[in-house]
Amino acid sequence: MTYRLYRALRDDGADAELHVRDRHSTDPSVRVYRTPAGLGGWRERRRSVRIAELDGAITHRPRGYEPFSFPQAASGRNLLRALNGYDVVNLHWVAGFADFDAIRAVAASVPVVWTLHDMNPFTGGCHYDDRCGRYRIGCGACPQLGSESTSDLSSDIWMTKRGTFAAIPPGRLTFIAPSRWMAAAAEESPTIAGRPVRVIPNGIDLDCFHDRRSAADRARFGIAADAHVVLFMSQYLSNRRKGLDRLLAAMGRLTANRETVLLALGHEPPAGLADLRAVHVPFEHDDALVASACRAADVVAIPSVQDNLPNTAIEALACGTPVVASAVGGLREIIDDGTTGLLVSAEDAGAFAAALSRLLGNDALRAAMGRAGRLAAEQRYGLARCADAYRTLFAGLR
Repeated sequence: MTYRLYRALRDDGADAELHVRDRHSTDPSVRVYRTPAGLGGWRERRRSVRIAELDGAITHRPRGYEPFSFPQAASGRNLLRALNGYDVVNLHWVAGFADFDAIRAVAASVPVVWTLHDMNPFTGGCHYDDRCGRYRIGCGACPQLGSESTSDLSSDIWMTKRGTFAAIPPGRLTFIAPSRWMAAAAEESPTIAGRPVRVIPNGIDLDCFHDRRSAADRARFGIAADAHVVLFMSQYLSNRRKGLDRLLAAMGRLTANRETVLLALGHEPPAGLADLRAVHVPFEHDDALVASACRAADVVAIPSVQDNLPNTAIEALACGTPVVASAVGGLREIIDDGTTGLLVSAEDAGAFAAALSRLLGNDALRAAMGRAGRLAAEQRYGLARCADAYRTLFAGLR
């Protein structure tokens, strides 16, 4: 989403630059951060060792969670050298890249806008709290650390973040939440303590994510034209928050009148895929691939336990593919239940199976939902609309 927004701003004439730790495009205008030579490089190496020690101290962490991130980054204040001369600095997913001390220093001289792609900026280290809610009171006894101590690492990180934000002058830090759900969660955290939170939904390229299906979409993945196809996408299929285990259970209960194929796009496929008719495609930063997968599918399944405003759902709607999703987070804001897809309980594999079976067994209903989904995407999630909202916010901060 970050690169999409950057390109939209540039295409609209904005004087924008994108600084990243890792580049996933071939765009030469994207600036990759490099460790400075001399003393700065030595300091980064020392900080990297310290961060590795912290990471190594987490020995009882349950499997399947997303990364647990620290407010420290190897770059420290060295990153400031790349951030001079701007009117506004917009942070996105910066865990392990932008040090909180550096963020405070930047905000001392220029307004900072932080887009909340997940909960990490205001938690004690997790990226989604798995509904524990401790970020509202101070973290500690962190389930994702396997900890029972109220003064554990998550508590220390939470206090560090609270102190960092408290030291930033008023008017110098604004948060953007893609969903109303994320905005509400952020506003509940004392770490943010009254900082403004604006809601701007993500935008996508509606020309790339179009609804003009062709036989090439299924042929790309080696799927028969007459099969039913359910698509599941996640960068890491093993991510427990995304709920693939519940989808696999639901797939085993389907009532369908023809062969049903699970198209799974992402890294780390679980062993359970071998028990189904499944096609696995490794994750790639490739919008054309994702769009083709959406059009190859009859239904896109999103059985998440928690989610912000997942691009997967927006992309599916833009491609004219109905969605069956958990009634959680921003998914309730994207999916119009009964019109562009179906919402079910995140914990009920039987209800998920029933919803999938209903759509797979009714061609007319899928087609109607697909048309409604495309219209909703055009009305709400165009990239130009998103970029315009960002530019308006930036202009008001200068």
